Amino acid sequence: MANLLSMSGDCSVSEPCDNSVAIYEANEDDMETMETETIVEEFVRLKLKQNTGIIQRRRTSTDMETQALIGRLIEISNELEAQYGERLNRDAEMWIKSATYDKFLQIAKGVFSDGVINWSRIVVLFMFAVKVVFNAVSKGFSGLAGDVIRFVVKFIFIHGIYTWIQSHGGWVAVLREYTPHSNSSGLIVFGLTLLIVCLLLSRKI
Repeated sequence: MANLLSMSGDCSVSEPCDNSVAIYEANEDDMETMETETIVEEFVRLKLKQNTGIIQRRRTSTDMETQALIGRLIEISNELEAQYGERLNRDAEMWIKSATYDKFLQIAKGVFSDGVINWSRIVVLFMFAVKVVFNAVSKGFSGLAGDVIRFVVKFIFIHGIYTWIQSHGGWVAVLREYTPHSNSSGLIVFGLTLLIVCLLLSRKI
């Protein structure tokens, strides 16, 4: 599976295309956006239930294929939890102090800062959302849950992540493409990058 981001023009993970924000905002209610939002919401809901016992109400129903791909994303997150869970939790605690999209953007860009997109890194972004929601609920800021899910979806669409997903055949591709350790190349660099982002955030907040 190709790991390096391949896009036409000057678009990159770090800097969105000039018209990408406008396109996203004009199509927030289209099927692709709604599908992605459902996947993120359901991932967060199931991980919270799995890890903390917190049960959030399901807003939308999901078909069997979507349930299967969310299950695979959760399997990936379980593999990554031991390595990145505590670091993401610290990032989540720091983010809640400001709770702005700009600060979220710093962390999200850090996940993909070397231009590499793969399923593991997409799942790490989802895991960060779970950590934020858990910390927010624990501190009585449950209203932040919806905000961070929208932030994740917005980032996926305007920073080229969804373009990569589409090029691989859509979300369902994770069922055939991902195997344990198939994305191990690049994760060492990613881990160092995430650590640097964490240090920068601790200085700025």
